[in-house]
Amino acid sequence: MRRLPYDIFREIALYSLPEHPFPTRNQAPFSLCQVSAAWRAAGLSTPALWSTLFLNIRDLHALKVYEKRVLKWFGHAKACSISFYIYFTPDDTILDVTNSIPSMLERWAPLMPQVKHLGIGSRRVTAVLHHFANVAWDLRALETLELFNQRPCSSKDYASGERLIPHIPMLSKGTPNLRSVMIQNDFIMLRGAESFVPWAQLTHLFLTEILLIEDWLSVMTLCTQMEEGEFLVDEDIPFPLGLPRSTHTYLECLKLRLAYSYGMDFSILDVLKLVDLPRLRVLALGHEDHAANDDPATVKHRLFAAHRDPDDRPRVILAPGLEGVCAQEDVIIKALSEGLAPRLRTLRIFAHRPLDDPSEAVNVQLLLEMLKTRCGPDGLQDVDIIADCWPDAPRSRIGELKAGVESLVSTASGFSVRLSLASDDSWDWVVLVRVLAHMLFKGVGIGQSGIIPDL
Repeated sequence: MRRLPYDIFREIALYSLPEHPFPTRNQAPFSLCQVSAAWRAAGLSTPALWSTLFLNIRDLHALKVYEKRVLKWFGHAKACSISFYIYFTPDDTILDVTNSIPSMLERWAPLMPQVKHLGIGSRRVTAVLHHFANVAWDLRALETLELFNQRPCSSKDYASGERLIPHIPMLSKGTPNLRSVMIQNDFIMLRGAESFVPWAQLTHLFLTEILLIEDWLSVMTLCTQMEEGEFLVDEDIPFPLGLPRSTHTYLECLKLRLAYSYGMDFSILDVLKLVDLPRLRVLALGHEDHAANDDPATVKHRLFAAHRDPDDRPRVILAPGLEGVCAQEDVIIKALSEGLAPRLRTLRIFAHRPLDDPSEAVNVQLLLEMLKTRCGPDGLQDVDIIADCWPDAPRSRIGELKAGVESLVSTASGFSVRLSLASDDSWDWVVLVRVLAHMLFKGVGIGQSGIIPDL
């Protein structure tokens, strides 16, 4: 070991890092510094080892330990940019240290010019944001902000005064380079959200909160520079009428899901009719589905409601620059078979489960005919077909699709098709709804404090 060059030690050290590096003595990178002089030298001379830091503030002891170790951690990172994530455990013991938290945050102020990514989490993040209200951090280098709520708000929470979002000047006025915001669960619909960050300068916004259609349009209007957005829109019943159409010049990638219930008389395509997206390149559409409990007739009505009139389609589908589409609905297949989106190169189709009636599954013949008309060097080049619960359907349907796909691939050059069976959660794989920094605080929360290493 003594003869190994430091470069080898550094590479091994980087591979030893856990998914969520905490400043604990029994976990890398701190633990590496206790092995030998060679490991210590390698660890302290590798700033990348110290570029990501997670904290779990759960009691007074953790608070005191973190104050000093965070200073050391940033020192070892040298000039390296830092991803810094703070989680407040929802435990009664945290109440004993609430007055000490702002003081601790203030002592870390000299370190903040290094922070490029900042994450704040708790069971209810709005209940801990007040700790940051009067802290003077220099966040001019901040590019990404992530907020994690352990659970959505209840009606009781909304009635509580603490559901207000505090004004934090260092975020609303001191983040000139902030471009990306990711928020897990409820936030946007609470009072104070409209002035929380400089929305107009954001280029990427990812929300898992269920938004009313009007609120989604308001968010789209606030983010005038947005290039990529991911949203979950509520099933407003009845569908809101008289809403003005808005144009979003910079949006290139839109991932939109619709949360719905029984009796809905519109589809996600109706929502798209409210916006014009002239530069759109990637479009992903879907539903937050509980199809196992749905009635097949209801599903059919729901999915095709927007296309009772075949000429009544959203302008988004007509976007001349559209290069990629990911969708769950046969209506998209039908629209694409009519020559729309001529520059389309990538297509992902998520086939709905057949439920009790196999005829409700994706129209195999329609899909194959559409692919035949669009495949080739100047057309579709990359196709994914993910079939959900197709083993319940007649095997002939799977065989028909498989044979058709094989025939296409054998005759068309530069054309790739992948056919796969998938489980119920496939939509979360097809359209990846971000849950904050690679599952930002995964395993750090209620009932799971046991996995946190000892300090």
